[in-house]
Amino acid sequence: MNASLLSYRVELLDRLTPVLEPLSSELSIHAFGYRLFFPNGKSFGLCSNNEWNVFFENQFLPQNDHISRYGDEVAQTLKKGKYFCARTGVPDPSDRLCSVLYGFDIWNSLCIYYKNEDFVESFYFTSTKENRDIINFYLNNLKLLERYASHFKGKFLEATNLDDLAELSEPTVSADIFANQSTQGDNEEIKIKSFSESLPIRKLVVNRDGQSIVLSKREAECLCYMAFGKTMKEIATCLNLSPRTVEFYVDNMKKKTGFYSKSQLLNMFFSGQTEWPIPG
Repeated sequence: MNASLLSYRVELLDRLTPVLEPLSSELSIHAFGYRLFFPNGKSFGLCSNNEWNVFFENQFLPQNDHISRYGDEVAQTLKKGKYFCARTGVPDPSDRLCSVLYGFDIWNSLCIYYKNEDFVESFYFTSTKENRDIINFYLNNLKLLERYASHFKGKFLEATNLDDLAELSEPTVSADIFANQSTQGDNEEIKIKSFSESLPIRKLVVNRDGQSIVLSKREAECLCYMAFGKTMKEIATCLNLSPRTVEFYVDNMKKKTGFYSKSQLLNMFFSGQTEWPIPG
């Protein structure tokens, strides 16, 4: 690793420690990461775990000019403007990034991506391999984590500037990912990856008045998309279903839970009345 780049990251971490500290002390976040992807395919990242920073620059990047996992996630963000995904379960050995993160015990993660005018930015909230229950915390506190991401970005940009970051960035994804976005039709129907599909679950348990009500995986997926503000038609596109089938799943949820309005269902989702069981 370039010594000046290492010093720069260490200095940034020192300055941002007061911002990062509440994540570990109050929210059980094991490590937090932030990365800026520039249109030339380069990126600059910072992780609260400096051992990961050193390994990523010294050993991982030199062997992987283009990181497919990052490329896929950036491409989804460029198409949709905002993208959520989870890194949990046991990673596919062919996925080098996730396999290495798993080995570092930086796992069970929520990744939030945003498209900005000049770059894509990403925020990574991570725990450990053993702490699978934190996925439930992410799902019930998405708004809180998004507010923190915005707060961190402000403090991060106060501590540095984009020109410096662009100079210090290194090849990470193909620049074609950014170039190709201009050729996409504005009305193109895009099937995006369901956040809930990335979770190792088969059902969702709703607790109401001391009773456990089980929702199917499909019903849980529809509820998850509703929480992200998707319409019935958009949910149908995301799940490759017909709008009528989505309405069927939503009606089933209403009957099972006794919550007959969208606001009641979403309040249930965000209020902690749901449990995401991990099989096996």
